Amino acid sequence: MRTRVPGLVAAAAIVAAGCGGSAGPGAAKPADTRSAATIVAQLKAAMRDATSVHLAGQLRSDGSDVDLDVSLIRSGGFAGLIESGGTKLDIVAAGQEVYIKVTSAFLKLAHAPAAACTKACGKYVGEPASAAQTITGDLSMPGILGNLASELPSYQKAGTTTIGGHQALALRGSDGSTLYVAANGTPFPLRAIAPKSSDAGELSFSDWNAVPLIAAPPAAQVITLGQLIG
Repeated sequence: MRTRVPGLVAAAAIVAAGCGGSAGPGAAKPADTRSAATIVAQLKAAMRDATSVHLAGQLRSDGSDVDLDVSLIRSGGFAGLIESGGTKLDIVAAGQEVYIKVTSAFLKLAHAPAAACTKACGKYVGEPASAAQTITGDLSMPGILGNLASELPSYQKAGTTTIGGHQALALRGSDGSTLYVAANGTPFPLRAIAPKSSDAGELSFSDWNAVPLIAAPPAAQVITLGQLIG
């Protein structure tokens, strides 16, 4: 199963869910009597109520590899790295602005002269969020998790395992995907693996409700696109 996000961050050819939770490690309950449907319902509620999360993974979308390593806040804002087609972008969204760090790869994407790197590389190009949407797509916590929750298949329980030091319940999806859910504490998803047939990749989430507020880069480090290519 896929969830599409437009733009460079077709970040979400999202598979049947990827997540890494902040639930504490510890022994799994001897017998979890909840049905798979109940676990998934609780997982959806946990995602809906979460205030922040870190997303990382490797995906394949429309024949292109997409790597993500981003932190997201429900009230708005995200920060991290997005790579697709050999182009890696360091992006910060804060308030109504999106800031993209200037690198040689970004200069090429922006059709700016390579010589501009001498003065601009390491700084951020600031643009209104609406203008940057062709690059960021719907890279937001409500957008990604909302799409994810609406696209989940039906599941069957498939035992327990350990994911990143946390006890996890394994769920097998009707589409061939695998979803791992925290066995203790809040049932956040820990990891999701797409069906092998889809070649869509794998995602993990961490730092549920623990991502610090995302701040804009210092004003001295921000330039406009016009200054970059003018």
